[in-house]
Amino acid sequence: MNERMDSTPKESTGTPPPALNYDVLLNVITQSRSLQTSLAIVSTCRVLYHDGARILLGKPITLSTEPGLRSFLYFLRSAPLSRPQHLRDLSLHMSDIQPKLARRLGRICPSMTGLESLSMWFPERILASDPGLVAGLAKLDSLTRLSLSCSGTLVCTLLRLLHAPLKIISLSWGYDDFSPPGRIYWETVDEDDWPEHHPTILLENFANTLEELTCQWWYTGEEYIRPRKTFPRLQRLSIEHVDSVYVAPYVQAFPNLAQVSVLTYIEENMSCDEVDEDLEENHELNVSRQLLPASVHGGTWEYMEEFEGSFVDFYVLGFACHIPRLNLDAQSSDLYLPFLAETLSHTRPTYLKFTTYSNNDCDGLQWLSAALREMSPQAQSSLETIEAQYVFERSVPNVDLAAAMEEFASAIEEINIGALNLTIVANTRPDFTHGDWAVWNSATDSASVLPAAKRRSEHTAAKVPRKPPPPLTAKERMMEDFDVAQYTRRLVEALQTLRDVEIVIERPRQRGRRVATLARDGSRTVECLDYEE
Repeated sequence: MNERMDSTPKESTGTPPPALNYDVLLNVITQSRSLQTSLAIVSTCRVLYHDGARILLGKPITLSTEPGLRSFLYFLRSAPLSRPQHLRDLSLHMSDIQPKLARRLGRICPSMTGLESLSMWFPERILASDPGLVAGLAKLDSLTRLSLSCSGTLVCTLLRLLHAPLKIISLSWGYDDFSPPGRIYWETVDEDDWPEHHPTILLENFANTLEELTCQWWYTGEEYIRPRKTFPRLQRLSIEHVDSVYVAPYVQAFPNLAQVSVLTYIEENMSCDEVDEDLEENHELNVSRQLLPASVHGGTWEYMEEFEGSFVDFYVLGFACHIPRLNLDAQSSDLYLPFLAETLSHTRPTYLKFTTYSNNDCDGLQWLSAALREMSPQAQSSLETIEAQYVFERSVPNVDLAAAMEEFASAIEEINIGALNLTIVANTRPDFTHGDWAVWNSATDSASVLPAAKRRSEHTAAKVPRKPPPPLTAKERMMEDFDVAQYTRRLVEALQTLRDVEIVIERPRQRGRRVATLARDGSRTVECLDYEE
């Protein structure tokens, strides 16, 4: 919708009917990706002028420039009693707009009675263009989806005025455009006022309809905030880019929550030497709150189905409820892996997806093995499927792949799981910084620094046979020699409950992979195949 719309001719009269059937032309409008083509068809006759516009406005409309917005508003005002009500999905991917244009948008909003989805990238700047725009947007009482980025004070006002039956909300607070550069919005708000900005408070107008919520850069403080309303339909919660999460208000306000995704990036700022005291306190507070009875604002979720996020976030949230599906990324969780058994004991997953790696101080696969042995008997009996990915670093001197695999096999032999998918990724890229592996980043870069005589002889040098790559290192040889078929047979023989097995070894230096699987014919025969990249 960035193409200009203000060239649309007025409705033509007295013109002969089109050569093609009206239904055919309406279908062309429906299928066409060209806005100009569709507008040209719409302008040919009375029938297409009305029905064609309805079809056009039923498609998602994205506006990224002021001229595009101006043309779009002109198009709507050409038939103000019919066209605005056909608009379904509007995205404003722009920042500042002229006050006159903002006023036009605000005035036409009440006529957008069919608008279901609204997205704005820089709502603070747009809303600041005209004082009446917030009130105009607040009259969009048909909205079911709302997405706002870089929100601030005016967005708060809009959310308090809006009473639409929203089902899906995505809010990112980011940086306040009207604050000094580099200041996040929450730095402009007195911390005493944070409680009124908590999602369970600020979004209470939509408590009866909200089903999915995404919070980005949404700071909520450390104090318990008692929700005033319950959100009975909310089942999906995604939290990103926050420094701490206190679950008690969410438990109280979102009792039927089923899926949680958390990506805080707090592990990027953690100390490499010791467990962070603030995170430990956050974890303990979350656990203790959930163990309290609901009568004193405690309790936990009863219908949780899935969690996805880093293991550090999972640990900090301190879930004390059964979660059937866990998808944990533990590639930056060295200091917290000793708590894995505790968290699995609390959540008792049926399906566990676990991504980890090895480094000089930690072997994630061995920590997973220890957790499987040490978690509670209830957790062991609940676990049915394990899907693990283990990144084996070539440069790590203290990790023995065979020993880690042996320990893992020993651990799962004590659990009656039904399905296992284990992928060992060989992170064994050669060292390109010295020796025979030294290379230039690109031909252009090398040509710019090589002497002219050297560049002239480039075609001659290209004919010289390349040196063979250096032999495999000890760690790479360990990957190459690992007998994945024998390993898999051992697991199949030891675990009669296994019905689905796949063990994958990604060979070093992109040489392909070896895959061992359990035959599907019921014979419990292990099949092993090599695949070349």
